[in-house]
Amino acid sequence: MIKVLIVDDEPLARENLRVFLQEQSDIEIVGECSNAVEGIGAVHKLRPDVLFLDIQMPRISGLEMVGMLDPEHRPYIVFSPRLTNTPLKPLKNTPLIIC
Repeated sequence: MIKVLIVDDEPLARENLRVFLQEQSDIEIVGECSNAVEGIGAVHKLRPDVLFLDIQMPRISGLEMVGMLDPEHRPYIVFSPRLTNTPLKPLKNTPLIIC
């Protein structure tokens, strides 16, 4: 079972992703967070295998959040850039997936 955490400030985006992921038999959604501060705590507590992460969030962006995670225990990151013009480049020692 793949443990997934969703971090996105948009409730509808979280809901749409949750509905899609719940249809997958090998995925367990271990948590959802509406901002990066909650997300950092949830990553440390829940230890997800994969983190679905919005890039543009208030206060702390998804990119900034990744930089705050312990590199030794960082999950795979799936960025959800939606309609942004945010340039992405791989982060050092971070598996990076963009959807």
